[in-house]
Amino acid sequence: MQTFRWQGLNAAGMSDSGTITAADQTAAMRKCQQQGIVAYALNPQYGLWERFKTFQFGDVSATPSDLADFYRAVADGMSTQQPLKQILNDAAATTKKRSNMGRALARMTDRIDHAKPSEVLRSETDVLGPEAAAVWEAAVNSPEPESVFNRLAEITQQNAEMRHRLKGTMSKPVLYLVVLSVVVAVLLTVLAPKMRDLYSGFDAELPFISRLVFGFGDFVGGNIVWLALGLVGAVAASKTALKHPATRLRASKAVQSIPVIGPITRSASSQRVCALLGVMLQANVPQEQALRIVSEAMPSAAAKHQVASTADALHNMPYDQKVEHYLSQNPLARSLHPMAYENNPSFRRLCETHELSLKPYPTAFSTGDVDERHELYQELAEIVWDPTRLGLIEVVTRPEQ
Repeated sequence: MQTFRWQGLNAAGMSDSGTITAADQTAAMRKCQQQGIVAYALNPQYGLWERFKTFQFGDVSATPSDLADFYRAVADGMSTQQPLKQILNDAAATTKKRSNMGRALARMTDRIDHAKPSEVLRSETDVLGPEAAAVWEAAVNSPEPESVFNRLAEITQQNAEMRHRLKGTMSKPVLYLVVLSVVVAVLLTVLAPKMRDLYSGFDAELPFISRLVFGFGDFVGGNIVWLALGLVGAVAASKTALKHPATRLRASKAVQSIPVIGPITRSASSQRVCALLGVMLQANVPQEQALRIVSEAMPSAAAKHQVASTADALHNMPYDQKVEHYLSQNPLARSLHPMAYENNPSFRRLCETHELSLKPYPTAFSTGDVDERHELYQELAEIVWDPTRLGLIEVVTRPEQ
């Protein structure tokens, strides 16, 4: 049996995460469905031994540059209608085999013959992020799927460049702080005792500040081992505490309240939310699902919480308010709003040509309305999968006798 970690909606319809034990990933997904869990991400939870065998310590996600190259490979493959296996092989040829992306591509290539493309991409959410599988599922049905992935590659590349600039901006203050700490430590532990010995022959009493500095230097020099162990323990304790979602959220909000760093992180998070949400909506991903996926793609716990709260608010919104948001979604969801039928001759012509029972539901959506929509979906399925339209049945017209 293997342990899998899921992220998505729990049985109450709220954003949540947890672990589940099953024989394989398919069984784990089936078990989630039985428990009423809608899992957007389902990945094996590696223990210390598994990480040691694959040298996967620390962050297992792919670098933004590798992700951008992967999305461009997908876009190029889609433009020439290549299967996902060929796309993965082409991407693997230009990726370092020992990198996180290289390992993920090798695993996906092995699985592609035994699972659906979306399931293969979803199995590597830790490496690719949750947006890859969701965009694939939606983009394959869009008129120009390659443009969706090209846009995702562009956003990922911009994110990589922005992160590089942020690291360059923040590295100098951190470097200065480290150098200053080293200088102060040397002054306290090495020079301060020598200065005290130099002044010990004088009969005059040293100033209070000097005595305080010498005393602190003695304390640091005499307890350097314990101080080092305490620092290591504090780092380990903080890392353990940050594994708890509530603590991680409080720490992230505290970072956002820092005068200089806070506005920078908030601006970067807002940019990423807008860009990813635009790609999701372009790929006709439903608005609530798009918000869930974007929330999982946020590196900041505070941004993740804010976007997930927006998705929860949309989920719990009364129908007469929620229907207003459907107007900006795919045509089928848009058909619930009355304005979808106004000044839209091509849509009305489609309904009349195929005699579809489309009608708006502006104020309520009852059980009877659900049955009507089921009938509509059946009509659409009969049109899309009509054997005659697909050329599976040849219609022969007999001459009249």
